[in-house]
Amino acid sequence: MNVDAVRSAAPNYVVAEVDDQVEGQAFKAITLSARNEEVFRILPAADNAHAHAIVTRSTQARSPAGEIVTQSKFGVAPPEEVTFCATEFVDGAPGFACSTAQDGPFWRVYRLPEGAGAAETFEDIEPDLLHDATLVEMRWIAPRV
Repeated sequence: MNVDAVRSAAPNYVVAEVDDQVEGQAFKAITLSARNEEVFRILPAADNAHAHAIVTRSTQARSPAGEIVTQSKFGVAPPEEVTFCATEFVDGAPGFACSTAQDGPFWRVYRLPEGAGAAETFEDIEPDLLHDATLVEMRWIAPRV
């Protein structure tokens, strides 16, 4: 995984290497931008030779079902694609992530409505809060190599 390979595979994007970190661990990520906005961020696997995940928070991207970050709600997600969900914090706010299974390849990440408290488990989230949760990120997880 390197900038030149991504650039040749995605010629319609501005491709750059950027500093990133997760839980205090620094690493280099690769961004793909269009119209002066980051559209995708490729996160490396532990070996730095392969991609671990591709993440987007851009309204320029669409889910396989046509959902748009910051516009789509959990209530309209295809039920068969959100069968496994777990709570997580999203930029410090309570939320959750869903896929087809614990090891699903595509994840939708939602933030609970403003003022909602954190839940210990997904099942503890009130149905009205679930329905109105906003899609804030999509993640494609690469198969392990």
